[in-house]
Amino acid sequence: MIGSGHEQIISVVQDWLNHPRENGKTLELWDTTGGMIEIFYQIKKQFNGRVALISGNNNKGVNPKAAIIPIDSTSEILISSVGDEKIKLESIPTGTVQPTIYADLTHPDVMWLYSSRIKEHFGESFIETIFFIFMFIFGLGTIFLVFYEL
Repeated sequence: MIGSGHEQIISVVQDWLNHPRENGKTLELWDTTGGMIEIFYQIKKQFNGRVALISGNNNKGVNPKAAIIPIDSTSEILISSVGDEKIKLESIPTGTVQPTIYADLTHPDVMWLYSSRIKEHFGESFIETIFFIFMFIFGLGTIFLVFYEL
C-alpha cells in the first residue's frame, strides 16, 4: 500500500497508463488528504474516464465510488474506494464493467456500475418518502371531501 495525496494518486494513475499492468493486477493507495469524491472527478477529468457509482448513500444523495479509465482497446483501469480512505487500482479487461446510465442531477455524466431497482439505488428512504407524499395528498383529499360534504 502506498501513502499519497491527490497529486501522487494522479501520478500513480499516469504511471499505470504509461506502463499497463496485466489484467487482474491491483494496487492499494492510502489517501491521507480525504476527499474521495473529488479524487474520482479529478481522475475522470484528467484521463477522460467515467465516474461510476456502485451504490447510493441513503441520506446524503449519490456519491461516486469508482472511476474507469480506458488504457487501450483491451483493458481499463478500475479505480475504486476501499473503505473510507483507501483507493484501489485494478487492471481489468475492457467491457468487464457494463455501466447503465442513470441521471444524477449534479453530475449528468455519472454512470452506475450495476443496474438495479430504484430501491437499491436510493435506499428505503426514497421509497418511504414517495409513500408519505402519496399518503399526505390522500389525507388532504379526504379532509377536503369531509368539509365539502358539511
